Amino acid sequence: MRTNTITQVYRGVQISNFVNSNFGKFTANNIISLKADHVTTNRQWGVNHSNDYNSVVNSNTITGFNASISYTSPGIYNSMDKNSSVQCNSLTVLPIDVEFAGSNSIVWRRNTMASSSRGMQLSSNEFIGGQGTFSAPSDNVWQGAWSFSINHTYASASTPSLSVIWKRTITTPGFNPLNNSGNPFSYSLGVSLFNANNSAPNMPCSPPVKPNKGGDPIKIGLAKAIASGTLTYNGFYPIETNEINKLLLFQELEEDDTLMNSDLALQAFFTTNQAGYMGALSNIAQLLSHGNLTAANTAITNFAEGSTVQANYKLFYQLYLKYVDPNLGLSPLDKSALTVLATKCPFKHGAIIYNARALNTLVTGSISTYSDNGCDVVENSIMFTQGGELGRVAPKTNNVKITNEEVKDYYLYPNPAIDKLQITSRVEKEDLTLEISDLSNKLISKSNIQINNFATEIELDLINGIYLVSLVKANNERIVLKLIISK
Repeated sequence: MRTNTITQVYRGVQISNFVNSNFGKFTANNIISLKADHVTTNRQWGVNHSNDYNSVVNSNTITGFNASISYTSPGIYNSMDKNSSVQCNSLTVLPIDVEFAGSNSIVWRRNTMASSSRGMQLSSNEFIGGQGTFSAPSDNVWQGAWSFSINHTYASASTPSLSVIWKRTITTPGFNPLNNSGNPFSYSLGVSLFNANNSAPNMPCSPPVKPNKGGDPIKIGLAKAIASGTLTYNGFYPIETNEINKLLLFQELEEDDTLMNSDLALQAFFTTNQAGYMGALSNIAQLLSHGNLTAANTAITNFAEGSTVQANYKLFYQLYLKYVDPNLGLSPLDKSALTVLATKCPFKHGAIIYNARALNTLVTGSISTYSDNGCDVVENSIMFTQGGELGRVAPKTNNVKITNEEVKDYYLYPNPAIDKLQITSRVEKEDLTLEISDLSNKLISKSNIQINNFATEIELDLINGIYLVSLVKANNERIVLKLIISK
C-alpha cells in the first residue's frame, strides 16, 4: 500500500495475518487523515499491521482529529508482527502516535511525533528490544505543543527495560523524551532510556526496504530469553503470554533459517518443540495449506491440547477444515463458535485469533474490525460490523467484568439461543442473581439461580435480539455477558 492520499476516514490501512516470510507487507509514503467515528467507542487507526511477517510501515504522514487520550486511537498500531520496522513516519494530533502490542521483533526509528497525548506506547506485555545504539541512536523525535497529558513514552502492562531506547540528550528538535509514564512501570534513565552520542551522524530516512532475515545480537538475545523462559512478564496473564511468545518464536524460526542457525540454544529450542505441540500445530497448518484434508483431519483429531491457547488453535483448524471441505461445511453452531473465537483477545488466547477473524469475515460476508484495547483486562475484544458494535457494551466500572460470549469463569450455551440457556461455571456450587436487560439497560427479568455441578439451565421467553445477561455474585461482583436470541 504505497503513495496514496487517504483523507477524512475512520480507519486508514489494515494489513493482518500475512505470515508468509517470502513477501513483504508495505505501507509506505501514504498521507492519511482521520476523522471521528460516529460511534465514539470504535477503535480507530491510521495504519494497523497485526500478525504479519516482514512488515514495513515507512514514511507515512498521519494526522488525527483529537489528541485526547479518551479516544485511545493510535496513528500506527503494530501487534505481534515479526521481523518488521516502523520508520520515518510523521504523526500529529493523535491520542497515541505509535502503539506496539504483544511480542514484536521491531526496528523503530526516525519517527516524528507532535502535539499528541502519548508518543510511543507499549501494551499487553509488549517488548521491542533495543532501539539504536550509543553510536547510532534511534532518533525518534517528539515535537510540538502536547496540550493534553504529556507522555512521550507510556508503558501499559509492559516492561520498558525489555524495550531500550538509545536517544540523544538534545532537546531541539526533540530527540530527548522527558515525560514518561506507565502502569505499572515507566521508562526511566539508565534502565530503559540510554544516552547516546550527541555527535553521532544522523541516519537519513531511506526508501522502505524489506527487512533482512537473520538476527542482530539484540534480536538473538530476546529470542534466547523467550526460548529459555527467563523473561519476566509483569502484565496480565504471564503464563499465556509466555506460551504465545514461544509459539510465535517457533513459527519465526521455522520461517527464518538464518536466525535459527545463529545460535545453538535456538536450534535446541526448535528441535525440542518440533516434537511437541508446536510441531504438531505447524504440521496441521501445512497439511491444510497443501489441501491434504484427510491427513489434516486425522492430525487435528489426534491433537491433545494442553492449554487454552492450544485449544483455540485446534478449534480454528477444525472450523477451517469444515469451511474448505465441500463434504463438511460449517453448521450454524460452527459459525457461532467462529464468531466467538474471533472476538477473543489475541494477547491471552493466541495469534490464531487473527486467523479466526479473517475466516469469520469470509463466512459472514461482513467486514468487521476489532478493538483489542484493554482486551487482556476484560478477556475479549470488541467487534464492530457494518451494522455497529457486537462486542462489549456495558460501561467499565471497578466491580464489573465485561465481555462478549465468554468470560474466565462463566459461559453461556448455546449462543445464539432460542428458548433455553445453559450457564456453566468453574465453581461447582454457587448462588447467583440473574438479570436480563436490553441494550438500553432496561431490566427485563430478574431471578435467583443456583449453580449445581458446575452448571444450571434456564428457560427463556424473549423475542429475537441482543440482550445483556448479568450474573451478580454474593459479593456484588457483576459479570456482564452478551446473549443473542435467534429463533
